Amino acid sequence: MDALYYREWRDQHSQESFPFIGSKKYFPDEIFSDLSISVYGSSTVWLSDLNIESNITGRFLDELGNSYFFSHPLFNASGAHTNIVDSSNNARGKIVFGRQATEIIGQSSINEISPSSREILIVPSCIFSFNVRQVSGININGVTCRGVVNFIEGDGINITGDGSQIIVNAVGQKTFSDDCCPESDIVLKTINNRSPINGSFFIQPRIIEQPTSLESPRQLIRVLNILDGLQISLST
Repeated sequence: MDALYYREWRDQHSQESFPFIGSKKYFPDEIFSDLSISVYGSSTVWLSDLNIESNITGRFLDELGNSYFFSHPLFNASGAHTNIVDSSNNARGKIVFGRQATEIIGQSSINEISPSSREILIVPSCIFSFNVRQVSGININGVTCRGVVNFIEGDGINITGDGSQIIVNAVGQKTFSDDCCPESDIVLKTINNRSPINGSFFIQPRIIEQPTSLESPRQLIRVLNILDGLQISLST
C-alpha cells in the first residue's frame, strides 16, 4: 500500500505545470513533478535559467536577488531527485524529476528562458519563506556549521536572553597587573540585535592588540562537536 501511495504521489501532477506556473510554452510539464525550496525574506521565486545537455541544470531567483541552483545527469534523471543549493553550496531544497523525464526531453524542444523574466514562477505552496532575520548557520573560520547549537557557560562567560534573543557576554580576566592596562576587558558581546546576512550569522573574537609576551591576553573561540550540536566557548 505504501509503494502504491508513493507512486501515485509521484504521478499525480504529471499532466499539470506543477510545480511551476507558466512553464508550458518553455518545456513539457512531465520533466518536473515536484520541488520544495527554503528562502529568507521572499515569497516569490522563479526559474530564470534552464540548460539541458549532458546535465539538466537550472537556476532560480528570488525577489531579493538570491540565486539557487540544481544539476543532475540527464541519462538517469527519470524518477530521480536532486538538491537545490544556494550560492554557498548549502542545500536549500529538492527538485523531483518526472518518471519519464529523460525520454521526454529527448523527444522535445526546450525553449530559451530569459534570466530577467519572471514568467515561470514556483507554485507558492512549494516555497518555505522564513523571516529574513532567521539564523541558518554560524560561520567559524570560513566553515558554516548548522543544526542544533548549544551555548554553554564557562569561565568568564555569561549567557542571558529574553524570548528569541541570545546574549553572550564574555569577560577575559588578565593574568597579571600593571599600571597601564585595566584588570579586565569585554572581549565578546554578540548575538543580540544583530541582523544575519541572508540567514548567516558570524561570530568572531574582538580584535585586541598584538601580544608582546607570554602573559599578554589572547582570545580563542573554541568549538567542540557534541551530541546533536556544537559547544561554543571563549578562551582568554
